[in-house]
Amino acid sequence: MQCRIFTTITMIFVLTITVGAQSFERQWDQSNATESRPEWFTGFTNRGIASTPEFVFVASRSPDLSADKKTVMYMNPKTGEFLGTLNVDPIVLGPFAVNDVATSDDGQILVSNLALYHEQWVPEGTWQFKVYKWTNVSAVPEVFIDYDNPEHLRLGDLITVKGDLTANAVIYAAVYQAPKAVRWEVVDGVLNETPEIIELQGIVEENAALGFPKVIPTGVTKNDPFYYNATKTALKKFSADGGTILEEIDPANFLPSNGVEGRDNSFTHFMVGDQSYIAALSIKGTGTSSPAEVKAVNVTNGLNLAMDPFYSASLGTANNEQLNGDISSTVIDGEVWVFLLYSQSGFAAFKYIAPLPEVVVPVTESGWRRGSNPELDSIDGRISRPDWLSENSRAVAVGNGHIYVVNCAPGKGPGEILVLDAADGSYLNKKLNVAAVNAANPTSDLRISDVEVDDAGHILACNMRLGDAFNVFAWDDEDSEPYLLVSASEIPYTDAGDEGVWQQTAYYFDVKGDIKGDAVIVAARSNLAITYRWVITGGVVQNEGVPTVVVNDVP
Repeated sequence: MQCRIFTTITMIFVLTITVGAQSFERQWDQSNATESRPEWFTGFTNRGIASTPEFVFVASRSPDLSADKKTVMYMNPKTGEFLGTLNVDPIVLGPFAVNDVATSDDGQILVSNLALYHEQWVPEGTWQFKVYKWTNVSAVPEVFIDYDNPEHLRLGDLITVKGDLTANAVIYAAVYQAPKAVRWEVVDGVLNETPEIIELQGIVEENAALGFPKVIPTGVTKNDPFYYNATKTALKKFSADGGTILEEIDPANFLPSNGVEGRDNSFTHFMVGDQSYIAALSIKGTGTSSPAEVKAVNVTNGLNLAMDPFYSASLGTANNEQLNGDISSTVIDGEVWVFLLYSQSGFAAFKYIAPLPEVVVPVTESGWRRGSNPELDSIDGRISRPDWLSENSRAVAVGNGHIYVVNCAPGKGPGEILVLDAADGSYLNKKLNVAAVNAANPTSDLRISDVEVDDAGHILACNMRLGDAFNVFAWDDEDSEPYLLVSASEIPYTDAGDEGVWQQTAYYFDVKGDIKGDAVIVAARSNLAITYRWVITGGVVQNEGVPTVVVNDVP
């Protein structure tokens, strides 16, 4: 049975981002956002960016830079200061001889052409795919990969390398507008020149939607799983052979900062301690003039459970009809730096800022308090209101020495249930597994509306019924999978002709007893003086699907 804290929760609502949340801090910016985009950064010719602790590289085929439309510039990653260009004189292969750039863990530089031919649009193009390698910025490039590409796959939009090219590494080139990726492996410093063509199973979108795809491997061998993303498909993690989708992010949990549907393609992976993060080139909308930003999320517990993304500033408005760009990350002096490039907008550097530790609040005989009142809730100059608390924090329950808090999501998005220490209200960096709960309530305004704890410590949660069935899920403990305890799609006393508005059962519910023994569950009908009741005897719901209706005598 839960203890509600309506007054406290209402009092500490704040609608703005609070100090202490993880974020990206802009270090330098050469983009439309700061009116500092370089003159050479025009058209759709600047497509690739890569980084090491010493340099940030931009691959360009801009005619404003060189007569033969190819160059790779390198800059100071801390300041963006131009330092020089790579020697690209030996590179001669079609009109798109330089298209993308990547860096290996040992600091070597790889640059690919774009393998593309079309008799009308690219008559001077080629299906030959080449990757050149520089051991350092002063080196002469050598041909590293020379692939005949007999299947005529469009390769080179975005390439990836992971590992040490003098030891073990893998190189990926995802295929444009096809669910495929091509992989090369380096073992003991020797490249296997015969690549594997990986068929990606389970992608249901039309092939034409898979624009600017990218692969990020999780390890340095061909046996390691990999992440995959492309325009108009959700970020996925595949088995090494591409035959199984191991994880997939819920797009509703990975929206741009403006909360609307957007487009992602390129992405990068970085670690902060033992925590794993994905950062994507996020386009804030589906239109060609939508600005781009960095959008990152913690994926330590898997893509399926990833939520609460955080963002950088945008690169400003641009007319990028092709929605192409790139993103890269590296560690400089122990700190994570992320570099974002978006065609027609420019490029910029952002530093990852870790969240401050949660404020420790004093516990007195009368309890504890976490709020946003500067006079009552300031401790050592910091407000004690927790970062996770927002206008979507709507219900709490107490049990098992913990507090369970429901955070709903706007726009019928997935909800979450956080676990706090009841002794002082500190967040335990733990959430219940609610994937099945969210999946069962896809059209509910609130997929998770309320949470309860029964007398034996079992945890229960319900949705707010509006189109879906009214569902109550239960957890045996905080680490278990949820299971469906009660589901009722036919709720009596409905309002004829107005079912879509008034069948809201329920914002809140309650439980008394032990659901593994004898218990009762009650739920109030919103907007009508009606209560529904389910009886559990010996661990079995006696009136499953057909609750007892209690009409309250309320005027």
